[in-house]
Amino acid sequence: MKDISNIKGKEFVSPITKIGYGIHEAFSDPLPKGFSAEMFGQPFAWDGCGNLFTENDKKEICFWDHETDELLVIAETWDAFHSGCVEPKSVEVEEGQVISAWIDPEFARELGMDVPKDVRKTDKPNKA
Repeated sequence: MKDISNIKGKEFVSPITKIGYGIHEAFSDPLPKGFSAEMFGQPFAWDGCGNLFTENDKKEICFWDHETDELLVIAETWDAFHSGCVEPKSVEVEEGQVISAWIDPEFARELGMDVPKDVRKTDKPNKA
């Protein structure tokens, strides 16, 4: 298992995909439904949204998207991945810029927000 203790909470911007990937926490069982280590590589971290970081047989670092089952190579080696992890940039949002947002119903309840009783943790709004 890869040690992610010093990259947890950081972001990796892939030189291959040009996309940023946040490293949320070390992988722990169980494997998500539809995931196969034989197909997608050995998981070592979660991104916080249900997606996994894996290492394939070629020792490349990959990103598995749980919604599309797509596997992307994002770094050629562990060293390239590890050394490319940086503190994420903060984002300033001004009033009126956000049209809508989803918040985990359980988290909203913890904050004291009113949440309809029939809303489950997995419920997300329909896309327009």
